[in-house]
Amino acid sequence: MQKKNKLILHVMHSEIGGAGDIALNLNSFDNRLLKTQYLMTGPKIFYGFKNKLKKIKKKIFFQKIKKGSHFIKIIRVIKKINKINPDLIILHNYQVLPTLYFKLFRKKKIIYVDHMSIKLKKFKDYLCIFLSTIFFDKIIFVNNENYNKFNLIKNPKKKVIFNGSSDFFLRDKIYKKKNYLKIGISGRINHLKYHSIAIDLFKIYPFLQKKIKILIAGSGENKKNLMRYVHKYKLNKNVIFVGELDEKNLKKWFCKIDLYLHPSFGEAMSSSILQAMSSCTPILASNVSGVNSVIGKKKYLGLLFNNNIKDLKTKINYFMNLESDEYNLFQRVQREYFLKNHNLDLFRMQYQKVINELI
Repeated sequence: MQKKNKLILHVMHSEIGGAGDIALNLNSFDNRLLKTQYLMTGPKIFYGFKNKLKKIKKKIFFQKIKKGSHFIKIIRVIKKINKINPDLIILHNYQVLPTLYFKLFRKKKIIYVDHMSIKLKKFKDYLCIFLSTIFFDKIIFVNNENYNKFNLIKNPKKKVIFNGSSDFFLRDKIYKKKNYLKIGISGRINHLKYHSIAIDLFKIYPFLQKKIKILIAGSGENKKNLMRYVHKYKLNKNVIFVGELDEKNLKKWFCKIDLYLHPSFGEAMSSSILQAMSSCTPILASNVSGVNSVIGKKKYLGLLFNNNIKDLKTKINYFMNLESDEYNLFQRVQREYFLKNHNLDLFRMQYQKVINELI
């Protein structure tokens, strides 16, 4: 008698963000024994996620949830999951109470993935980890900092799996030293990121307006405020918002920039940084938790700046004065590190091992 296919359901946030990218990178388990589906929750669906689901021929399951209405929508999320009827749920967002229902009353296997920086966790993050530790089958941390913090008493449920990313390799990306630098920032525009420091850089050092252009890819709740801030100081020619980009257009965007800037208050493990690594784009990133555990670990593995304008200017000047040979060293070292530690094959293999243990 032929075995019934086991169904894995990823529950993820529907708007642009690294956790969603990670969930969609785990689409490779479809075979004669395993199938994957995705349930997205949030205010709206990022079109890049729609495109990727269409490309991998997945039906879109979506529950609209406005900010602050998570508790009101618990029953609707339960109904959505019940309709899909998975054997295993991998939780990438805060829908811990609906998934807890399926653990307690339907005996489903549950994996919780902790995507939030140790320095930026709120009550809901601690609640998810607490409930997951007691009730769920596995908790996956994406960096060692978070794992060590929440695993003081060794627990076999807890495991570290570093994030993996699609390979954005740009074979023809060749750098020639120039007096004008194109800098890119990508990802979600929210209170966890420090986009405004790039605008403040032009305010404090107006002469940089002739030397730098910043291209911002992404969207989020702080985007309108950031755009108003740019308009207020008449920096529209220096700071360009290119909107939400799917993987295909994001790869083209990386081809246009000379330096990837990641201003942040903390990360778990940034998908944008991994994409920049794989694309051979040198990285300048905030010296914060979840970033400094990778960037700056060795020479030419990106460069860190302290979250102040003076240090940011110093480090940008460093890249502006970089000779082509040294720029190429950043490209090579970053890409080698990516291939060794964050390639999709390794990432998927580690998740596959965890899933095989549970179902």
